[in-house]
Amino acid sequence: MAASDHSRRNALRLSGRIVAALAFSVAADGQSFAADSYPSGPIRVVVPFVPGGAVDLVGRLVAQYLGAAFGQEVFVDNRGGAGGSIGSAYVARAAANGYTLIVQSVSSAVINGLVYKKLPYDLRHDFTPVAEIAQSPTLLVINAKLPATNLREFIALAKDNPGKFNFGSTGVGGSVHMAGVLFEAMTGTKLVHVPFRGAGPAVEALVAGETQMEVGSVIAFLPFVRSGQLRALCVNGDERIALLRDVPTAAQAGLPRFVLPDWYGMFAPHGTPDDVVARLQQAVAAMLAKPEVTQRLAGLGLSPVSKTPAEFAAYWNSEFDFWAPIVKASGVSLD
Repeated sequence: MAASDHSRRNALRLSGRIVAALAFSVAADGQSFAADSYPSGPIRVVVPFVPGGAVDLVGRLVAQYLGAAFGQEVFVDNRGGAGGSIGSAYVARAAANGYTLIVQSVSSAVINGLVYKKLPYDLRHDFTPVAEIAQSPTLLVINAKLPATNLREFIALAKDNPGKFNFGSTGVGGSVHMAGVLFEAMTGTKLVHVPFRGAGPAVEALVAGETQMEVGSVIAFLPFVRSGQLRALCVNGDERIALLRDVPTAAQAGLPRFVLPDWYGMFAPHGTPDDVVARLQQAVAAMLAKPEVTQRLAGLGLSPVSKTPAEFAAYWNSEFDFWAPIVKASGVSLD
């Protein structure tokens, strides 16, 4: 009996190993099959801001072309609020299967993680970078009624009148706010920060003269610069832009190192299979290679950017290093 019991135990152990091996094989094959068949249903692209802004426009462009490429419904879900944190929290909790994605800007993908003390997610651990989509330098603009025709004149005007001029932003702690803080630090000026709930109200206040300066996306300011209501003093990048050839770079205007690009990228929940991430990135890269997409982005003041997930992850991490000291100097800390 003892030998029989020993043999039975050995047989049971062997059987257990075989079952475990089969289970692992089935799971691995299932993941591969899921990646090969992806997508087999609708895809939700979350935009963590209200409709109409630059992130929303980029998100809708991505949804349109991914839908055509995959032959599936790809729809935009606007979940604005708390500087992009509400939409980000939703995606962080979503299933990591490639059917819920998010298009982020530097504000929601980087700066929120530096200014909010208690986010319901961890930006650097709860998201997987998929693809950078586009990038653009920002503009520094003023209300055209101010008696300053260039950047040096505006800086001199602000220095002579500390606390008299307001700079607007799309909300406390966002990239537009932090850009204003950086401008003050680099120029030795003292302005008053006036936050608004989104790009639209902030630009309206600037046009109306309630605020006098703002740093933000090209697309937000372009119609008003062209109409003469706003004056673009500099492009906050290394090169001038085709849409505003007469506007100098910040360095050309007298403010070196004031380089603040807007960028837009796609992320998935952490744990999304590598094969699915790769397929999404390849689809975005194919979209960006289309001349009509390049033209549409150019009309928004954006340039296509095609990076591998690893390259995008490295750039994303470098952005935390860039913005951390600026946020610290601002003293902004939100609950």
